[in-house]
Amino acid sequence: MKGVHVIAITLILLFSGLVSASEYWVGFYGTPGHDALESVSIMPNGDIVAVGKVSFNGTTAPWAIRVDRYGEVLWSKYYPIPGAEGEFEALAVDEEGNIIAVGLLRKEAGSALTTDILVVKLDGNGEVLWARAYDGGPNEIGKSIKVVGNAIFVGGCTSIGDVPTAWILRLNPYGSVVWARAYSGPYPTFKPFLALNGSEILALGVLETGHPAVLRLNPLSGGIIDATEYTGLSTSSPIIAVGDGQYFLLNGNGTCLTVLQQGEEWTCYKPGFEGIDVSAAEYGAGVLYALSTAKPWSGINFYVLGLEGETVRLSRAYRLSDLDVPGSLAVSGDSLVVVGSTERFSSTVNTEGFIMRLPLNGAIKGYETKDVNPSVFTGSSSARKAEVSSESLLPRIYELEVEERDAPPVGFLRITTEGTEEPTMLYVDGKFWALFGGEGVFALAPGTHEVKLAAEGYYPYETTVSIEAGKETAIRAELERKIEYGTLVISSTPSSAAVYLNGTLVGWTPLTMNLTPGRYTLEVVKEGYEPYKGTIEVSANKETTIAVELEEVKTTTTSTVSTTTTTSAAPTTSSTQPLTTTSTSPQSESKTSTSKAGEITSTTKKGGICGPGTVLLLPIISPLLVRRLRRGRR
Repeated sequence: MKGVHVIAITLILLFSGLVSASEYWVGFYGTPGHDALESVSIMPNGDIVAVGKVSFNGTTAPWAIRVDRYGEVLWSKYYPIPGAEGEFEALAVDEEGNIIAVGLLRKEAGSALTTDILVVKLDGNGEVLWARAYDGGPNEIGKSIKVVGNAIFVGGCTSIGDVPTAWILRLNPYGSVVWARAYSGPYPTFKPFLALNGSEILALGVLETGHPAVLRLNPLSGGIIDATEYTGLSTSSPIIAVGDGQYFLLNGNGTCLTVLQQGEEWTCYKPGFEGIDVSAAEYGAGVLYALSTAKPWSGINFYVLGLEGETVRLSRAYRLSDLDVPGSLAVSGDSLVVVGSTERFSSTVNTEGFIMRLPLNGAIKGYETKDVNPSVFTGSSSARKAEVSSESLLPRIYELEVEERDAPPVGFLRITTEGTEEPTMLYVDGKFWALFGGEGVFALAPGTHEVKLAAEGYYPYETTVSIEAGKETAIRAELERKIEYGTLVISSTPSSAAVYLNGTLVGWTPLTMNLTPGRYTLEVVKEGYEPYKGTIEVSANKETTIAVELEEVKTTTTSTVSTTTTTSAAPTTSSTQPLTTTSTSPQSESKTSTSKAGEITSTTKKGGICGPGTVLLLPIISPLLVRRLRRGRR
């Protein structure tokens, strides 16, 4: 049983590791065109739904996507509108799990372009329940939406006398207008500016003084309950968030992210880089989270700040590519979800929408992030009544025929090649896919694919990859250079001659061998023949043939005459004196034999005891014999 427990614990730990590894992720979604996600919300079951736009084939259409908590695509759809273009800017989810998205509808009116507020209601599967356009003047755009029970509050802007004006509509669940009012005094922020604080509707604007103003509205009529201006704080395009019964105003001025908690003091958080411009904020689990553009590295990136009271819980900058534009964020219990657009795969699919699911500490593996310790300073502000007026502005409503089209899910394969600077050919499932150099990113359908890389002068690289929808799979391929050979064929007359290359014996003729291209020193040697020496050049993929005619060496004849002395038992001295003669006559032939007694007998044709050798020896031997005889007589 102990072994069973160990196995069970191991499996549990392994499964937990797999789950935790996929809990937090970055997903990339869209079409081959320019795509962006602008807003995100969490469904009742924990799924993530985001909206934005897709732009391809010369048109722009609203886009919505739903993924599970692990980033797997449940559905992804875009909604072409005949005769017009559109995009979603914000969304909300009602109690039944329906998705209501707001944005703009762009169409031609004569020679001019006009825009209306676009509102589309989808069910949980992305099917269109209704779609309508709301026209209140020459140009309108919807930027904010809140849903309470059966009430849908849409915030946008219009123009009255060429002056941008905040415009808020209350719709019923079927898109009919309950009330619609324009609010003069504050300029619209052109960002999400509506918030719900209990039963109250809050709307944020900017006065001519540059100070923010907060309007409390009656949800039943849209009438102004009161309007508060906050002096001592200059804003450009602030946003509003609500939590724990109070609201927060947030603004970015390039270097500082300013937070004004409902009261008379604001705090500036200066992370140390430029480009600060708040795009979204949400309060959850006692922490206020703010999303902002940032420029800590090259390109546009983004920054997330998390505040629990005055304590900084999160301060981190992110970079997915050279150009990342943050859209919005949402808080879901144990995670923080950020959406936007990125050019990470711009070489393949222009811009893509991205979804990041982060832990509450903001950490994520595999991408560039940077913890930031912001400097903090405070300033004072005072609240006073703002002069704001409102009037009824009912829109013209148009029912829209909206098409539904699936956006086929894709995954991305990032290939980095090493070992070659040659252009690399990519083959996917046996078909030529692309030509690239160094690094390339390619959009592939989810599933398993056979990948082959080929470059001139290199052996092919082959592997199998598994592509997940919205995810990036990376491979690093090291291509091995082919060793090219040339063929050397050597023959000689006569054959069986030794062949030396660069001084090394490599064989005997006839000889055929493969060599790496280059210059070699060749030597062909055979006993009795003059050696052949030369230099050869071997070229890749070519045959080099060498035929050598060896010249016979002129023969040298050597004769040796040995005199053998046989001695008695008496001690005497014996000596043998060899004598060598050289003849250039090729007819001369010498043989040497040994007798049974071990004596060496030399026989030379055309010689012997009376030959020239003996004649030459007599004048030398005679005086020696005479001296010896004289000594014996003494």
